[in-house]
Amino acid sequence: MLTPFGKKVRKLRIDVGVTLKSMADSMGVTSSYLSAIETGKRAVTDPVLNSIIGYFSGAGVNAKDELAKAARDSQQSVEINLSGKNQNAREVAMAFARNFDELSDEEFTRLRELLTKNNK
Repeated sequence: MLTPFGKKVRKLRIDVGVTLKSMADSMGVTSSYLSAIETGKRAVTDPVLNSIIGYFSGAGVNAKDELAKAARDSQQSVEINLSGKNQNAREVAMAFARNFDELSDEEFTRLRELLTKNNK
């Protein structure tokens, strides 16, 4: 099953008329590795994301923002660095992690609204 990132990369590859193998060779990775990125079997690391963005930029395609968003949407896990955070911040992060699986869609919506209201 393709991830949002995999769908975007595959569409861009097809649009520029390049095969998976050709793109992988150009990036210095194996076609099986690039395929695993597209199918979500491997995580999209920042170096891989930058390499793919660079590849398409070299092909005349400016898709940096779209690829970055698709990579974020494809993440299977998130790491929160608690280094230097106060006790309150640490407790909130840990409570969120412990209760994540039990949150309802309504609660996720309320949390998203709370967390994004400062970004508007």
